[in-house]
Amino acid sequence: MSNYFKKKDPYEVLKKIKYKKIAAKSGKGFCDNLWAEIVKIRDENRCVICGKEKYLNAHHLISRKVFKFRWKIENGISLCPLHHNFSVELSAHTAPWGFEQWLKENRPNQYGQHCIDRKEIENIKIDYNQIYYELENRFKQITGSYFRIKRIEEYIMFVNADEINKNFIEDKYSFSKIALNHGVSEKSLKTFMDKNKMVIGK
Repeated sequence: MSNYFKKKDPYEVLKKIKYKKIAAKSGKGFCDNLWAEIVKIRDENRCVICGKEKYLNAHHLISRKVFKFRWKIENGISLCPLHHNFSVELSAHTAPWGFEQWLKENRPNQYGQHCIDRKEIENIKIDYNQIYYELENRFKQITGSYFRIKRIEEYIMFVNADEINKNFIEDKYSFSKIALNHGVSEKSLKTFMDKNKMVIGK
């Protein structure tokens, strides 16, 4: 499986993934992850209030329960944990009155759109493929490259998870060797293994 993917052009591989089947099962998660990444990149990977770069959250101005705006980039803003949840003076959840005033003063365009959007809350039918396609193109506009390459890496690691786990635990291969064998980046491999609790120590 790995050799097949390594020999193919990434965009040709994309056709083999059959994304519609994946989307039917977990399209919401795919869209959520890409939406959050775009929001953070747009905000230069830092809290818009204090500038901190660690443990960022992509906060929804209108609740993520409202699917009409759940994946709208303008409905997101990057916040550190303090300004997302914990500050009693200025945080999106604990002190929303202070946060809304900050938004109005410091990001007037986004605040203006937010005021318009919250008057148009309604239930809509979700097409995850279409939403993800739009998010991928927005990602391309911001970064200059398509996010789908990362999706392909994730798929490669998913279908080869058992072999990767064996390489690490039994064969004692290094991250770099496993990444090379499967044609993915070392960073993506570490993230995948950590997220799936395949790594006990590094």
